[in-house]
Amino acid sequence: MLARLQVERGDSLFAVETPGGYLLTPYDSCSAQQLEVGRRFMKEYPVTFRELAGADLD
Repeated sequence: MLARLQVERGDSLFAVETPGGYLLTPYDSCSAQQLEVGRRFMKEYPVTFRELAGADLD
């Protein structure tokens, strides 16, 4: 099972409750959702992020 999930010793696994029981996965759906929100936000405000990337924050 671990080989099929492509996980090794020390990797994190997440138990997600589903209507059919629990799903054991190396994929953190919470983090994935947060990344997707961030991607949409960056797509909506590209100029702002470009300026922030070049800003001297010292």
